[in-house]
Amino acid sequence: MIKYVLFLFLCVFYWSNQNNKLIINDLYTYKKDSLQLKNLHASPIKNYIEKKINANKKIKIICFGNSITNGYKVGKNTTVVNSYPLVLQKLLQKKYKNDSILVIKEGKNGRRIDQALLYLPQIIAQKPDVVIIELGINDAYSNFSSDFFNEKMAIIVQKLKQKKIEIIIASPTPILMPYNTKVWEITKGLYQFCKENKISFVNLYEKVSQLAQQKNLTMQKILPDNIHFADEYYAYLSAIIFDYLYEN
Repeated sequence: MIKYVLFLFLCVFYWSNQNNKLIINDLYTYKKDSLQLKNLHASPIKNYIEKKINANKKIKIICFGNSITNGYKVGKNTTVVNSYPLVLQKLLQKKYKNDSILVIKEGKNGRRIDQALLYLPQIIAQKPDVVIIELGINDAYSNFSSDFFNEKMAIIVQKLKQKKIEIIIASPTPILMPYNTKVWEITKGLYQFCKENKISFVNLYEKVSQLAQQKNLTMQKILPDNIHFADEYYAYLSAIIFDYLYEN
């Protein structure tokens, strides 16, 4: 009996190890030297921010998303000290030498696109100038189709535009799990949605992978639980979004 149990354990361990290799390899099946999905329409957002700064007006940016936006701390039921919205605020304040730029974190663990739509009135009530939307991982786990995701996103975009709020849509970040294929599907659909509707789009999915290669880091080190970032690597998202605005 013991031998039988041991044999089953070894089979499960082997399968998990092989599956993990396939998942990790799947993450790097895309071009390493260039992105498949280009960033879209950064200049209007940058110009809008600079126009308000030059007019000595305050800027309020809301980062609206899931546990990645929230800065979920791996292994703890809490959040990291330097979440990406906080670091983004520091980068923007430093660039303009202006502490009137406020970046607010509105992330919630497990949030999906349908839940984001229900919460949207509370975002609008804060009267932001810009909203950065980052969703998709939990939608992939819920097996939402790309079409369903984009239908809900279209409603969110419409409601924000009605209030003359500028929008940046960020792709979901990659995961080292079988659902990564679904995350990539949502990312591609989201890119097409933004392209067709002339909405600002920043490709976090591929940029995180690219940055890992540039820094000579494994994705397992960046995503220790295969989904969420290690404390120090949430700042990568801030850098990607900041560069998106000012390197285009």
